[in-house]
Amino acid sequence: MFRIPVDAARARREFIPIAMAGGIGPREQVTAAYRRILSGAASLYAQKRDHVERLRRERTAIDTRTIGLDLALEWAKVNLDEQMVCNPDLAAAW
Repeated sequence: MFRIPVDAARARREFIPIAMAGGIGPREQVTAAYRRILSGAASLYAQKRDHVERLRRERTAIDTRTIGLDLALEWAKVNLDEQMVCNPDLAAAW
């Protein structure tokens, strides 16, 4: 099991980025990618949060008396959007 201990009180006070990078290139390139990702983590997080909010506003929504069903659709919208990738090593899925 892989665990990343994070103090809950600290997490409520500040942004704590968790980043991973991997690749088929030389270690130096992967390390550089990791550092680039980590240095821009706050901006990436803000962009992702804004994107998800746009999905929630602009895509299909339901309003039922079952909050769990409504929430499941919200998560499904985000999950489906995250499956849209373009990876030159794997091919494009649009």
